[in-house]
This record gives sequence, structure tokens and C-alpha cells, in this order.
Amino acid sequence: MRVGMSVSEQQAKEMRAKAESLRQQSTILAQHQTRTCTRCGRKTTFMLEDPAGGWYSCLECGRYA
Repeated sequence: MRVGMSVSEQQAKEMRAKAESLRQQSTILAQHQTRTCTRCGRKTTFMLEDPAGGWYSCLECGRYA
């Protein structure tokens, strides 16, 4: 039976703790953005579709950006 952690196990544990901390501090994305769509070429509004991934869709053609 092992009593202590190896250096790499300790580093991995610290990295997981840092990642969780950053995840909790993540910025809140705006629900709408004005952009120029590469598909339809219009300067239009993009709506947030997937907050976890940061995916927005063009309200004119539906393409994701």
C-alpha cells in the first residue's frame, strides 16, 4: 500500500485544481454580436447558440461562427 503521492501525481492534482478554478472564473458570453458573415457577406447579428462552446449563428443564413 502506498502512503504518499509521486511528484507527477501531485502535479496532475494541482493542474486539475487550476483548471477547475479557471472554469469557474470563465467570462459570460454576450447573447448577440454584430459581425460580418463569411457565408452571406452581410454585416448582421449573430446569436449565441452554444454557450459552452462559444458558437454563434448568423441570423440571416444560419451559418455558425
